[in-house]
Amino acid sequence: MYLTKRLVLALLMLFSIAPLFAQDPNTTKKPLLTIGCLSDMHSELSLINPVSGKVEDVRLRGTILNTLKGMYENEDLDLIVLGGDCSSDVTIPKANWERLRDLMHEAFRSAFRPERTRRPVIYITGNHDYEVANFDKIPKPYNAADYLPIMTEDIYELPESEKFYEDGDNGSLGKMKLLAAFHYVINGFDFVMLNCGKNFFQSAWNYNYSFESIEWVDKKLDEIYAENPNKTVFFVLHIPFGDSNSISAYGKGLDCNNTSNSAYKLKQALAKHPNLIMLYGHDHGTNTAFIRSKTSQRVTRYDTKGNVISSFDDTHMDAYELEEGTTQSTSYLIQSVPTGQYLCYDSSNNIETSATKQSCTVTADAGTFTINTAASRDLHIGSSGRFSGGTASPITLYRVDDTSAATYTATKETKIEIGATYLITAVYSSDGKTYALSNQLYSADQGDPQRMQSKAVTVNGNTVSIAADANLLWTFAKAEGEEEPEEPQGTENLTKGTFLLWNEGNSKYLDIDANNLCTSDNPMRCTFSYSNGFSIALSTRHLHIGSGGRFSRGDEQQFELYRVEDMDATTMTATKVNTFDVGGHYLIVGTNSGTRYALSNTLYNAGQGDNQRVESQQVTVSNNTISFAANKNIIWTIKEVPAVIEGTPSFFSAFMGSMRYYNNSIEGDVSVTNSKIVQALMVYIYDDHIYLQVKNYGDHGTFNGITIREELVPYVVNRVVERSHTTGFDTHIPTVTTTKGIFDLQGRRVKEARHGVYIVDNHKVLVK
Repeated sequence: MYLTKRLVLALLMLFSIAPLFAQDPNTTKKPLLTIGCLSDMHSELSLINPVSGKVEDVRLRGTILNTLKGMYENEDLDLIVLGGDCSSDVTIPKANWERLRDLMHEAFRSAFRPERTRRPVIYITGNHDYEVANFDKIPKPYNAADYLPIMTEDIYELPESEKFYEDGDNGSLGKMKLLAAFHYVINGFDFVMLNCGKNFFQSAWNYNYSFESIEWVDKKLDEIYAENPNKTVFFVLHIPFGDSNSISAYGKGLDCNNTSNSAYKLKQALAKHPNLIMLYGHDHGTNTAFIRSKTSQRVTRYDTKGNVISSFDDTHMDAYELEEGTTQSTSYLIQSVPTGQYLCYDSSNNIETSATKQSCTVTADAGTFTINTAASRDLHIGSSGRFSGGTASPITLYRVDDTSAATYTATKETKIEIGATYLITAVYSSDGKTYALSNQLYSADQGDPQRMQSKAVTVNGNTVSIAADANLLWTFAKAEGEEEPEEPQGTENLTKGTFLLWNEGNSKYLDIDANNLCTSDNPMRCTFSYSNGFSIALSTRHLHIGSGGRFSRGDEQQFELYRVEDMDATTMTATKVNTFDVGGHYLIVGTNSGTRYALSNTLYNAGQGDNQRVESQQVTVSNNTISFAANKNIIWTIKEVPAVIEGTPSFFSAFMGSMRYYNNSIEGDVSVTNSKIVQALMVYIYDDHIYLQVKNYGDHGTFNGITIREELVPYVVNRVVERSHTTGFDTHIPTVTTTKGIFDLQGRRVKEARHGVYIVDNHKVLVK
């Protein structure tokens, strides 16, 4: 049986086989290597500690199985790379974890094509993996991150020179030997892996790799590149650098700004090698985790000094550009034609029409729309095709030109024209029918059961025909104030810009950590935009004021700025401004329940996850002025983001995606069978370019105002791709033997084939 596999592998190396699937549509070449990347499977709670108590009831998340099925059907994989956190958050017996490992082993092998004799899967460990042995406690009775046995079976046995072990402190049980880093060669490509090692063994939240493991990685990379400095090499770890593009918070990654940290040493080690590709997982919390439209959203380029490179060039670029204006949000008044009333959300009941003007935000994306009411509830189609406020449903508009006809003929429209008349339609998933929104109420004034009626329509191509019913007709008008939005005078460069907020009281910057809003020594970019008030974006979230006047990161809100002129006064005076100067001192004031609060530097519920907030001080405004006893803890200085001179381009990193295991606001409730929005990275390596594409293996569309496109734009790296001379498989496989005889090319019988081409059972076989 072993000889048969060996022969097949050798023949595949000797002859070129056409690809089963198109990867990069711009080429007919077969990739040198096709990699499927998955991360953060998080098998936890009832999945691996079943109520039955039976080890045979341990199971995998349905999302993982669905994703692997999609890869099997659409890809021709050479390799799967797993980015860590296969399991988490529950104490289980050793037998349960071994059962989980067996299930993963079987499931991931199933994603390869049937003719594949080699099905290599690389497992790295994440910060949660050790918790399965003993959830955040020591001593730990077994190593819940030992995937080397199944890698040995599916790839090859690593020599000692390609592995680095370190000892984890296991309390009263002494030390436990942990695989901290290792190196494989697969199809000629080098893969260097860094596991979450001894620091994470003690605490899942200790985001520090050991100096020893990073030193091993550094030396191994130097050794690999000494053979050929132009090789494409992959470096895989779980936790990204804190400055990675689109990271949910700097503190969610490795602190690479502090020169004494191991993360800083790691980044400098990688920056020496311009052809290195770093793959990571871990950061799948908050809605930031989701890639909206382009793979490049979570690709980060670095220069040889470890600084982030912000620009694209002809070597690193999106595979194609999205059409201008495909996604655009605009505020409208949506008006029923026969009644003149406005579509709105009644906070006491549900969606309805009212004589009171209430603007709706309409987001257009590639021919479909979502409609969000002023109360932040989306237009949703539910049971019996009735409409309510809820999770956004994709809306299609059909324009009715002759509203006096006995039968309306309506044509699909991708743009809204003020004053034109439309049917507002959506497809109800349960019956697949299209329904047009009516102005008639169902269960009126009965609280949440209140709905708006609809009428089923028949769609023929881009046209709808339906018996005339004026109650189905709607028009769009600009929301009040949209025609001439107020902007600060003479501040064109500051109506939208990125700055740093530095607190005068504690000399720290406004920041976001792994919990929520905070202050720190890390300068975090804050993007200001103005429209009758200042909106301050923090990464992909915003400054938000909630109960008790405390501040957090959250949904977008408007704030006021009050400038402080005399910083030495005993009683300070701050005056409201509609613009600001770099270097100026300001109060940042938000309103909650009619009371104004100024942002301070003091933490509330520090370290308590999402409950962490930043305190405030209540202030009183009189004639656009605030007077208060001197308190520099509520005064913020706006600073310019330091210019970073980009050096010579070096390595880049890419997010591997997430199998999702808890709900964010965008997706709502998730389950073990359906994690809804699921994304995973595919990497295709060609001889002259590298093609990366994050793919959706779950839901897509618009959810709570956030649009996830069905097909995400790939990211392309154009460069000559070089690799090792060895495949990495054959180097470590025993020599071929057979009872039927092995012959050299001169026809002489030999005892065993060591190197070269031989005749085995009438077939040519290459042995390396």
